[in-house]
Amino acid sequence: MYGGFANCDNLKDVLLPKVTELKGCVFAGCNSLKTFKMPNSLKRLSSKALFANCNSLENIDLNNVTYLDIQAFMGCSSLKSVIIPKTVKEVTRGYWDGYEITCKFYVYKNSDAQKSIDHYNYMQSTW
Repeated sequence: MYGGFANCDNLKDVLLPKVTELKGCVFAGCNSLKTFKMPNSLKRLSSKALFANCNSLENIDLNNVTYLDIQAFMGCSSLKSVIIPKTVKEVTRGYWDGYEITCKFYVYKNSDAQKSIDHYNYMQSTW
């Protein structure tokens, strides 16, 4: 699913089928999207622009995701924080391309996600 719902200004709710990975800018520019809950089957968020510029996105539940590119949330001005669950084994940041990520990311101390972050030395928030 690459760019499938990009720029759908009236998209408010999403119910995905049993997908295991989202690539590309699937929900980029969906300005009415406020909350997104990942289906249990979704394991990989493999895009630096998945939710780019979703200005109303306030809450995201990463559920069982195991791979996350933190740039999936670039330009989401209403998103204040993201809790990275213990299921996440790898966190990447892709290419910055001049975009700013304004929300805070929280990881569980001594988790695989924290080790991945520490390895690349690009985030400081832990708990």
